[in-house]
Amino acid sequence: MQVAIKLNELKNAWIESLKLLLPVNLKPLLLVSLKSVSLLLDTVRLLPSSVTAALVISFLVVPLVVVIKNTPIWQPIAVLLAYCCYITVLLVAATRASVEYKKSSYFTKRLIYILPALALTLVLDAMFVLVTTVVPQWLVSGIFFITGLSNGIAPFYVFSLLFLMDSRMSIKEWINALGRALLFVVYNYPFFFIVYNLVKVGSLSVSLVLEKYMPILLFQVVSWYVFLGVFVPIFICFLTTVYSKQIHEQFGLYYNS
Repeated sequence: MQVAIKLNELKNAWIESLKLLLPVNLKPLLLVSLKSVSLLLDTVRLLPSSVTAALVISFLVVPLVVVIKNTPIWQPIAVLLAYCCYITVLLVAATRASVEYKKSSYFTKRLIYILPALALTLVLDAMFVLVTTVVPQWLVSGIFFITGLSNGIAPFYVFSLLFLMDSRMSIKEWINALGRALLFVVYNYPFFFIVYNLVKVGSLSVSLVLEKYMPILLFQVVSWYVFLGVFVPIFICFLTTVYSKQIHEQFGLYYNS
């Protein structure tokens, strides 16, 4: 009986997730996401100076490191510096809903989440090979896993951080938060699958056009700066907006079981 109920919940949740793609639902999501981007710019000004300096340095240096030293040794270092340590954690903290005023102390306290973020990145990279031996890569890539630098914008990764920040500071609560993040992605899988593939097609199309008119090295550097400075903040704002909406409407799926 419980399995039937779960399957029924999954079916209903998938139907609801597909409804998010309807213009009447997608338009408000996009508008709120864009509003979040403008609020994000205001919030970033409240970051501690040391954190801001680290964020700026990582933004300026990491793309150059990736392009110039694009080897299996340097790329994981870029992942840790750019996403887990600074960009993703700070962006998620800045864009999530919070009753706490987002001043300097708010961000300083959230730096503790760098530790689980680092661990999660390493675990996801390790699990990617294992999982894709039994599950077709196209079913999980871009949603649960995105190898290399892009792991920082995988929906499962971002939602894990959101659930972690909405949980108490304990190992048990953090484990529960990861479970809720997994459920969140599973229950909304059709939506994220379609969004990821639309983004992938769009980015590949733009890349193919730009690559024709730029030297390869310049193209790679510009691509990383656009990716880090434009796409990542906007996409995380979008994921945070989806998180806020779905948590409100599907609360019982994640907290009453």
